[in-house]
Amino acid sequence: MGLSLLQTWGTGILNIGLIVALKAAQVVFVQIFFLQDKISPTDKQKPLSLNNRKAFSFFSYFFFLYNVGVGLTACILRLLLNMVIGTALVSRIDRSIMQKGYERLDLGYMTWVGMIFADHYHNNPVMLCFCQLLCSNTVEDRRKPAYSLLHNTTSESFVKVRAWKRWMLSYTLLRNPQLILLRKHHLSSSSSKQSETAVQAWVMVSQMQGRITQGSQ
Repeated sequence: MGLSLLQTWGTGILNIGLIVALKAAQVVFVQIFFLQDKISPTDKQKPLSLNNRKAFSFFSYFFFLYNVGVGLTACILRLLLNMVIGTALVSRIDRSIMQKGYERLDLGYMTWVGMIFADHYHNNPVMLCFCQLLCSNTVEDRRKPAYSLLHNTTSESFVKVRAWKRWMLSYTLLRNPQLILLRKHHLSSSSSKQSETAVQAWVMVSQMQGRITQGSQ
């Protein structure tokens, strides 16, 4: 019993080995004797152009039965691989299990494509910004700042922000009076006003330095 099983397995392994060896020998034989030389010495492989067509025809004729068996085996392997890969990818609706050109037969894949298109039509950021700009230019929303609907802001928040900015500006100028001379409206004013402002800024700087000196003592 064990000897017969071993003989069966040995015969099968020998047949598979012969098939693989003949396949490799056929590829090597074709590359050596039937393919043309490399076009450039830097090419890694020879071009797929035959050099001896008649000899290659005889070679293909004698290997016809062998190639038929290899083709049937490859066909069975393709079917098995498609079954395995299709089963593994059945939960992936973003990948079609059908061949290219037959994706419409895969309902899961078409559902995913439809969802992508629906999301594109309703949540496209460019379209949302464009619609917001159109809304901000209407008669009712001319006094509202742009993109107010997107940020859900109100006029009260802008008033608070403006007051906070003015307070920070006042605090900064009090702590750094020399910055008054660099403000835009001061640079564009007349020379007399600039001199008065410079004197005031100098007085404020001296007072601030005196306070700092007293505090350090």
